[in-house]
Amino acid sequence: MRNRAIILGNGPSRLDFEFEQMNDWATTFGCNAIYRDATPDYLVAMDYQMVDEILTARAHLRSKFYTQHENRMDERANHEPINFILIETDTLDSGNSAIKVAVREGFTDIYLVGFDGRTNRFRDNVYAGTNNYSTAKPTENDVHNWQTRLRHTVSRFPHVQFTRVTNDSELVINATNYKNMLPLTFRQLYRGDNN
Repeated sequence: MRNRAIILGNGPSRLDFEFEQMNDWATTFGCNAIYRDATPDYLVAMDYQMVDEILTARAHLRSKFYTQHENRMDERANHEPINFILIETDTLDSGNSAIKVAVREGFTDIYLVGFDGRTNRFRDNVYAGTNNYSTAKPTENDVHNWQTRLRHTVSRFPHVQFTRVTNDSELVINATNYKNMLPLTFRQLYRGDNN
């Protein structure tokens, strides 16, 4: 396997991604409730209720699991495979945290799937309305804060090539706002246009 990772956020564009087709092509990182539908190599969750759900479902035994809740997990982490990421302003969400974990693990070719961060859709997350997920539409401020954290996280690692993969033309255009991020469609990814 080459030194590349695919980080799967849970924005609606992720529904176009064929997980099984790319699982051998790259190391996979998933966020939050993705464990309900797939088993990524790494699983990252920052929200404590989501972490509790993952631990209860024993999903942390099928993927290398990361969270920020060291102060609540010390005792359990002594006996179970729970890894921790430093709490910082730009890692308040699981997507940006997964990026930092991937970089820390040595990946320098990182593909972002389902990193939508928009307000023009009522359902901003594929799991909206399910356990531990709100049905509320994100506000402009929510999206601005998320995009600011993403831009800051990506800019911290200029040696890493990021690729934002989507079929959404608006998100492809937004990817050009980053110096070290390229846009790519799912069709281009599956054809190998990025190699």
